[in-house]
Amino acid sequence: MNYLNKFKLDNKISLVTGGAGGIGIEICKSLLDAGSKVIIADIDSKKSKKLLKKIKNKNIEYYKLDSTSEKNILILRNKLYFY
Repeated sequence: MNYLNKFKLDNKISLVTGGAGGIGIEICKSLLDAGSKVIIADIDSKKSKKLLKKIKNKNIEYYKLDSTSEKNILILRNKLYFY
């Protein structure tokens, strides 16, 4: 068995808050490499959309999120509930 198979995330969805920042970008890339669908939840629309263009992968999406706002979190939760 290949050791990396233990880290396969096929058919999984990963939500990365702050995904447009330095560490967040690398986390997103790693999750995509592992086979996960990735959702970037970040307050910075400009950086997030730039990242989407740079990565060019159909398995990554962006949703605007202010993680300090309970209202914003609930709105995102409702958008993703039936995902």
